[in-house]
Amino acid sequence: MSEPTQTHRSMRADAQRNYTSLLKVARVAIAERGADIVLEDVARSAGVAIGTLYRHFPTRQDLLEAVFLDEIN
Repeated sequence: MSEPTQTHRSMRADAQRNYTSLLKVARVAIAERGADIVLEDVARSAGVAIGTLYRHFPTRQDLLEAVFLDEIN
């Protein structure tokens, strides 16, 4: 079964800021508390609504993977 094709589009500037802020806050939270972070706390600390977090990272695993990939790149 193949995955749906997604068109790669650049993020708007505000969306990119939110994404970057969420990654930064999540990285610190993971370092302090491990993978069992509270997503609502991450969103609040990043200055965004929980819906914004879920728009970028639909699952906890997506957020953890993004932080990991950002660290190794």
